[in-house]
Amino acid sequence: MNYLTTVRSRDIPSLFNDLFFKDFFGEDDFFSPLPTIKKIEYPTDIYETEEGLNIDIAAVGLDKPDVKIDIKDDVLTVSHAKEASTSEKEERYAYRGITQKSFKLAWRINEKFDITKTTASLEKGLLKIVIPIAPEKKPKEIEVKVQ
Repeated sequence: MNYLTTVRSRDIPSLFNDLFFKDFFGEDDFFSPLPTIKKIEYPTDIYETEEGLNIDIAAVGLDKPDVKIDIKDDVLTVSHAKEASTSEKEERYAYRGITQKSFKLAWRINEKFDITKTTASLEKGLLKIVIPIAPEKKPKEIEVKVQ
C-alpha cells in the first residue's frame, strides 16, 4: 500500500558524484565522498481514507500566504520560506522548541489518486491536504466487425 514516494534532495543527481564516484564507490552511503544535506523533518501524518490520500502537516504560527503548494507532473511540493528576523529585540531563550523553520516537503503521488483535484486547508496550526481517489479507468471496448 505504498501510494507515494518521498522526494529527497539526495534523489537529485549530482554531476560531481555521478562523474567521479558513482562507479568507483557504488551506491553505498558509507563511501559517499560528499556529505548529504541534513533534512529537517516537519511533523507530518499521511494516511488514506475513503475520500483519498490525506497529508496533515504541523504549521504552527503560519498563515495561508506563508505556505506554498505546487503540483508538477506527479509531484506534490509543500514549502514555507522563513524570512530572516529583523527584530531589534533579542530574546535570550532557555529553550526554544517552537520555531518556524523553512521547509520543503515533496512526494511523488501514485496514479491511484487524482492529483489535479487536490484541496488544502489551514486551520488551528494544521495544514490539511486531501488528494481524492481517481475514478477507475474503464478499458475502452471497441467492437471490430469482420468483413
